Amino acid sequence: MNKATLFLTSLLLFGITACKENREAHITRLVQEWSGKEIQFPEHPVFTIQGKDTIEAPTDTLPYKIVVYVDSTGCMSCRLQLVRWKEMMATLDSLAAGKTSFLFYLCPKDLHEMQYILRRDAFRHPVCIDTTNAIQHLNHFPEEDNFQTFLVGKDNRVLAIGNPVHNPHVKDLYLSLISGKKISTQAPPATSVQLEKSEVELGTFSRKEEKTDSLRITNTGNHPLVIHDVVTDCGCLQAQFDKRPVSPGKDLLLRIVYRPDQTGYVNKTLRIYTNVEGGILTVRVKGKVE
Repeated sequence: MNKATLFLTSLLLFGITACKENREAHITRLVQEWSGKEIQFPEHPVFTIQGKDTIEAPTDTLPYKIVVYVDSTGCMSCRLQLVRWKEMMATLDSLAAGKTSFLFYLCPKDLHEMQYILRRDAFRHPVCIDTTNAIQHLNHFPEEDNFQTFLVGKDNRVLAIGNPVHNPHVKDLYLSLISGKKISTQAPPATSVQLEKSEVELGTFSRKEEKTDSLRITNTGNHPLVIHDVVTDCGCLQAQFDKRPVSPGKDLLLRIVYRPDQTGYVNKTLRIYTNVEGGILTVRVKGKVE
């Protein structure tokens, strides 16, 4: 196992220390299995802009590719997180421009819903809507969401596995490998916080209505509070906040924005990566869309 693989394994295990040993062994096995493995691509993939305008496949001549596969299981918007992918692309463009292509292979249950999500999130990067699930038949990707995104080299062999928009530590790894620079979210000294609430209730509202709320986080410790990232489990849920460190005794206001993409009950999660013991604060967001 090479150094990058060892490092990635430790990142993927980070935060699941309460899990059983067999879960950790399973993750280690998957990372070992896919490290250096060649990704196979369909011979004639069709890429489109927002599921309509056909376009040439992204260039195959760049040193790196990030391959994103999303199957039809569960909530497509939740798993895609297109807004965060746009942020990831912008970060890479500023850090290591012209080195990485992004290949999105999507296998949705509902094409119209997929087109709606692409339009809603103003995502204009080419995607392959793989209605026959051809890329999965060729590769037999793992079932877990966290193991369906890959950083591959020019020879299409896997350099790293993990979803950088779901885990800031995996994001740091991808950025480090692509840029050749050490990128690390170094945690400052730990502090303590008081959450105004651990559950945000949005109430009942229309599908056409954008719902907002806020969450106050008070730094009750002796060191500055630093929010490294806020990760949601749905592209329809976003968090906005001031990224400057929060002094002891001061507050941070986290603004929560929910843009519904379907009716029904809302039960989402915000994971706040910060310098508290354990590294993560978890907040539930609930409501009902009619």
